[in-house]
Amino acid sequence: MASTIVDWLRRGGYEFPGIRPPVASGRFRTRRVLPVFGGSRAWAAALVPVCTMDMTQRPANSARRVQAGLRRPVTSAQLHHLENANRDKLFTCLHICPEVTSLCPVTNAPDFATLRIEYEPAAYLVELKSLRDYLVAFRGVETYHEELLNRIFDDFVHSVEPTWVSMELQVAVRGGIESRIIRSNRPTNGSNKALYQVTGG
Repeated sequence: MASTIVDWLRRGGYEFPGIRPPVASGRFRTRRVLPVFGGSRAWAAALVPVCTMDMTQRPANSARRVQAGLRRPVTSAQLHHLENANRDKLFTCLHICPEVTSLCPVTNAPDFATLRIEYEPAAYLVELKSLRDYLVAFRGVETYHEELLNRIFDDFVHSVEPTWVSMELQVAVRGGIESRIIRSNRPTNGSNKALYQVTGG
């Protein structure tokens, strides 16, 4: 009788503690655990729903697709521009991108940063979807913070051709050091100056 009840419960998705049911790779499946107290089973009132996910058996082709996407080369051609319909007006654009990620060339660990872009448009505006995709492409690129900002700066100028642009890359604190790399070609007292700053935390 007991074995019949157990078989019936198992067919309904109920399991005993310590027994992990088969889970389809990459998919969620809800199971119910039947607790055991002192050798007696507390039936319906003690049924506990548990949600499990098997993350260890990711399909190989999926992993290959992810890695191939991250290793795709980053070029200025990924940045697109739009016609500036208000080029006769004087205004600036400010974009803050809080999810910039790259890889440290020394440790191969991810670096996280917030990028601030301020520019005065001329004939073109940056297309924001392309800007997002362009920044995401750096997630698999090994680069130093200074190289990253200067590369983004040069690609932005090449694609958008702004009157001037100022960028600041604020890197998440690591090892007690806060880094901010700043570059600008905004005219200051009649001259263009590139700014660089690193502050200790």
